[in-house]
Amino acid sequence: MIICRNANIKGVPHVVYVIVGMESEQSSQPKGSRRVWKQYEEDALLSILEEAVVNNLRCDTGCFKPGTMAQFETAINLKCPNANIKAVPHIESKMRRWKKDYAIVYDMVNKTGFAWNDVRKCIEVDSTEVWQSYVKVIL
Repeated sequence: MIICRNANIKGVPHVVYVIVGMESEQSSQPKGSRRVWKQYEEDALLSILEEAVVNNLRCDTGCFKPGTMAQFETAINLKCPNANIKAVPHIESKMRRWKKDYAIVYDMVNKTGFAWNDVRKCIEVDSTEVWQSYVKVIL
C-alpha cells in the first residue's frame, strides 16, 4: 500500500509517498482464504532470511538451495508458535510479495524525481507532476 502525504523539507514543499506493509490479525479462516501476516511474524521471517544469506544457503542464481524452505518453515514456527506458517503457500507467497514491493521501490529510486529518505525510511517525490507521470506509465 502506498500512503501519500505532503511534507515541507528544508523549506521546500514535497509530496511523500510511503510504502507500508500489510499487517493485521489472523482469525480462524476457512481453507483457501488468504493468510494475513502479523508484524512480528514478518520480522521473524526477515531475520530467518538474513541468517540464511549469512550462512550461504543461496545458490549463485540468488534462489535458495533445495530444502531451505522447509528449514524456514521450522524456524519460523519455533519463533512464532501457534502461527502454523507453512513454506508453501505462506512463506513463498510472502517472499513473492516482498520481491514485487522491492522492485517497485528500486524502480522509483532509480528514476529522476524520486529519492530515498534514509531518516524517515520512505520515498520522496519532487512534485505531484513527477508522481502522476510515474503512475501513468505503470498503469
